[in-house]
Amino acid sequence: ISTCIIAVGFFTSCGNKQEKPVDQTPIVETINPVQSKIRTVIASSGVISNSEEIVLSFKTGGMVESVYAEEGQYVEKGQILARLNTTELDAQLEQAKLNVDKLKRDEYRLSQLVRDTVATLEQLQNAQTVLSSGQQQLRSLEFNRQQAYISAPAAGFILKRQVNPGEFKPPGAAV
Repeated sequence: ISTCIIAVGFFTSCGNKQEKPVDQTPIVETINPVQSKIRTVIASSGVISNSEEIVLSFKTGGMVESVYAEEGQYVEKGQILARLNTTELDAQLEQAKLNVDKLKRDEYRLSQLVRDTVATLEQLQNAQTVLSSGQQQLRSLEFNRQQAYISAPAAGFILKRQVNPGEFKPPGAAV
């Protein structure tokens, strides 16, 4: 009996049934866009940031005299945003100018003395070196004086203001 059941199961499983082919053509529906008002509220959270944020600072430190921009304000390229009190920078610049004038006089006198063989060529060359050094110091101070202002490098919005008039800001501190 058991062999009969196995044989019947074997012959029935070997049947050659053919399945119907399934239609695989995708159904595509074309819809024309229409304008409408959708009143769906979308709630989300996250941080909004700017891909081109520029942190501004003064090259030299000092007391902030004026701030001309507020958070959220739109500014144009080149617009002055803040400035330092330049009293100390102006004094240093004036000292450097006076020093260069004195060094020019010294160099001229030494060139006359070298011509008259009273001073040596080495003394004249040393005076010329000191004069050149003084002129470079003057250039550096003039540049620093120009950097006492922060102007907008591009048009945009002020994201954060980190300074008020009267505050001391060290060189490079975010303003």
